[in-house]
Amino acid sequence: MATEDKPPDETGKGDENPLPVAKPVPTQPTIEPVAPVEPIVPRGELTAQPAQPAQPQATGEPDPVPEPLLVRIIEDDELSTVERKTIRYGKLGIFVAFLAFVAGCVTGYFIWKQFGEMAKQTSILAASFEKQKQDSADAAITTKQQIQLLQWQLDQQKGSFRLDERPWILTLPSGCVSLSEPV
Repeated sequence: MATEDKPPDETGKGDENPLPVAKPVPTQPTIEPVAPVEPIVPRGELTAQPAQPAQPQATGEPDPVPEPLLVRIIEDDELSTVERKTIRYGKLGIFVAFLAFVAGCVTGYFIWKQFGEMAKQTSILAASFEKQKQDSADAAITTKQQIQLLQWQLDQQKGSFRLDERPWILTLPSGCVSLSEPV
């Protein structure tokens, strides 16, 4: 980005404080010889089995004798503090897992029993609702029959009310006339 404040000779320079750049000089690592490893005399009968070559040797040389496998048996009857704590925590973890499993089984049993009880209660409620539905239907039929009976009685009473609607005339000894209901 060229700016107009700077003179033209400074516009393409780059960093104001560049780091010095030098050519890397290749260095050869120093290689120190390693002391030869002496094989340990084997005590057991285990031997190393070398991998079989994919093709037989064409030179006619006999197969090399396999070197014995070096096994070091450590006989340590005592456990370290860390090993003892690890075993103790492992046993504690197994015990806690067993308790959790037992608690899960007991909880599952109680939940299964509760579902069985809920199913029983639901069937009792369903039977109760069916009974109430039947009772309601019977009550509706009975109510309809009672209304029909009352209607018939009302129709029968209409004829007798017409006869009773006439006023009754009673004669009193003093000669007054009064309207009254039948006694």
